[in-house]
Amino acid sequence: MSKIRDALSADSISVITVFIFLAGLAILNWVFHVEWAWALLFAAPLAASLAVVQLKGDRR
Repeated sequence: MSKIRDALSADSISVITVFIFLAGLAILNWVFHVEWAWALLFAAPLAASLAVVQLKGDRR
């Protein structure tokens, strides 16, 4: 797993994280009809930033 993470750049990790987060949010809204879920969109950049911080922390 660490070889895969080392091969990916921080930018690609961010993009993948954002897409997974948005897909999860869309499924949550579709299945449970929670319209407030889209208000969580501000958390998408935060999730990407946390993934990059975690990635950089693992490399040290």
